[in-house]
Amino acid sequence: MTNLAPIALFAYNRPAHLRRLLESLAANSLAESSELTVFVDGPKPGASPADLERLAQVRAVVTERPWCGQVQLVQRPENWGLARSLVGGITQMLAQHPSLIVLEDDLWLAPGFLTYQNQALARYADDPRVMHVSGFMYPVVGPWPDTFFYRKISCWGWGTWRRAWQHFNPDAADLLRQLEAQPRLLNRFNLYGAYDFARVLRLNAQGQLRTWAIKWQASVYLQQGLSLSPRRSLVRNLGFDGSGEHCNADDGGHAHYPVAEQITVQPVPVRPLARVERAVGGFYIRKEGGGWRVMGKKWLRFGLGCLGIQTSGPFWD
Repeated sequence: MTNLAPIALFAYNRPAHLRRLLESLAANSLAESSELTVFVDGPKPGASPADLERLAQVRAVVTERPWCGQVQLVQRPENWGLARSLVGGITQMLAQHPSLIVLEDDLWLAPGFLTYQNQALARYADDPRVMHVSGFMYPVVGPWPDTFFYRKISCWGWGTWRRAWQHFNPDAADLLRQLEAQPRLLNRFNLYGAYDFARVLRLNAQGQLRTWAIKWQASVYLQQGLSLSPRRSLVRNLGFDGSGEHCNADDGGHAHYPVAEQITVQPVPVRPLARVERAVGGFYIRKEGGGWRVMGKKWLRFGLGCLGIQTSGPFWD
């Protein structure tokens, strides 16, 4: 396979997580032919000696062996935070390359991850309807092919193109206004009432959260863009151990979701599978849980949402 997409990896102060990811990346057959750029964020103001030592260990892990064919280390002189570092790094690399694979340091990759990503990025390079290639898939099963399209993106091991990333809007308030002006799109954005993703946008707009993925997800929705997803995940997120900035110690089973060794990208109709979105919505409801009254209300709201019926007011909130 020629013209492989470069890889951008974002790390901070978790050397053990980073080594585990890099070992899984190096086990991919295309790793030795790939270019890897590792962005390591700088120390926070007032960082302790222990914090500085972990940052030094992260840099040492990056350079301890040739994880890919070419490896470049980019060290931030100060702490940017994950959202700024990631958006800045992606924008920088896509100014130089037509496509990009994006990783964070708490992931584990299946041996076929790079092959899947590069096949997808090549196949859909010139299709403006396709804006994102997810490596992760929720543990839901159904009558769908090995690869399919739906509208929800996943930021756990993914790829995109310069042509798609140009639509990224970092303004959470503006994204929320646009979604709220289109009730049917907002309903789908919230997975038919299964999860209030719009609230995450609102918290970003209010400055209570500083995340990036919800903005990319909203940007894709507003462009009517599609994400290619594998039937079974090629990625595990091992960061739900309390070590990450936005992941708490409640694993929720993420480390044990089933993973495929490899997925071959086959031609499929370029249209979203609504039944996948409904299956993922059901997954979110079960994951959030609650008493039987709460769950009953959630399922009712979800069912009405799937029928296109909007629900709001004190009863639902």
